[in-house]
Amino acid sequence: MKKTRQILCIALILAVFTGAFAVIQPVRAQEEDAPFVLGDASGNGKVDIEDARLVLQHLVGKIILNETQLAAADVDGNGVGITSARLILQYLVGKILAFPREANKVGNTPGNLMHGGLAAIQGDWIYYSNGRDEGRLYRMKADGSDKQKINNDHSLYINVVGDWIYYCNRSDGYGGSLYRIKIDGSSRQQVSYGGCSYINVVDDWIYYAYDNLYRRKIDGSNEQKLSDDNPFCWYINVVDDWIYYCNRNDEEMGTYRIKIDGSDKQKLNNDWLEYINVVGDWIYYNNPDDGIIYRMTTNGDDKQIVGNATLSSNINVVGDWIYYTEGFWYTGGSCPYRIKTDGSNRQKLSDDWVASINVVGDWIYCLAEVNWDECNLYRMKLDGSENQLVD
Repeated sequence: MKKTRQILCIALILAVFTGAFAVIQPVRAQEEDAPFVLGDASGNGKVDIEDARLVLQHLVGKIILNETQLAAADVDGNGVGITSARLILQYLVGKILAFPREANKVGNTPGNLMHGGLAAIQGDWIYYSNGRDEGRLYRMKADGSDKQKINNDHSLYINVVGDWIYYCNRSDGYGGSLYRIKIDGSSRQQVSYGGCSYINVVDDWIYYAYDNLYRRKIDGSNEQKLSDDNPFCWYINVVDDWIYYCNRNDEEMGTYRIKIDGSDKQKLNNDWLEYINVVGDWIYYNNPDDGIIYRMTTNGDDKQIVGNATLSSNINVVGDWIYYTEGFWYTGGSCPYRIKTDGSNRQKLSDDWVASINVVGDWIYCLAEVNWDECNLYRMKLDGSENQLVD
């Protein structure tokens, strides 16, 4: 219903403020090159104008426009004038037309999944692992309102795609098991048995590590083993037609990529890397041996140092920024920073010591330690302001 109202309002807005149509006629089916009405600034919520006209024709009955008057008429000929229509549209734009994002095709970003996938976004909702409630799955509006508990499982590697949330249930024994649940908390299902980590849900497939690399359909069927990297397959990034990951096996240590069907496995380097982020033509990572942030091209060439960060960890690349920590928890450090992907403009975001940086919308979600047995989830704006406890 919301999508219908959105289409209706978009078309009415265009009509009112351009004022040029006579009577809406039966329309053709959508074509690939048909014009679009854009939604928000990111291009979400695109609607074909011809489809909008068709919906209006069915719901309103008649839309009659001319240069001086608008009448949104029902089948009996009752309608409203231009002034009332503008007031109605103004209300709808403010209250209804938030242009929510379409359902995700990718459940979370690889950068977040490197850090436990503690938070994910779809539309106006943030889904998160609540450290104040033993890591159980919650959701809230992006402004922090309307918090709702979804399950009683310790939930990590959160992916949200359409009506489903996919996650690792760490309450289900060592290593956890792969589960899914509807976004309203219904239809909880176990998708696979045994351990799982670095869950990436992309299109109709779930990619994950359980010693080796696996994938299966989103309904749990058709499990496929993609690699033989037992027992250390870490930091999975599923990007385009490739899976990038690290192998911690002493004999085969390095960074690899492999096609999403398990073919064409390639070794990119021999380094022990952490928190790899594949963004565009680059792989960003930090080397725990020297604490420096590096990048290399996606085929393993052109290795470069990024900036002058030292003792770096927890990197998460979003747009033109690398969000990361400097220092280590056991030394009382690990404060959040950010730096441009070209190595410029290094900024300290907070004096608090944090870990597991997830970037969701306009916020950084991260863990802050209360004691050695408890970590709470906090969030701060991307510039480090407005530090808030998330519960």
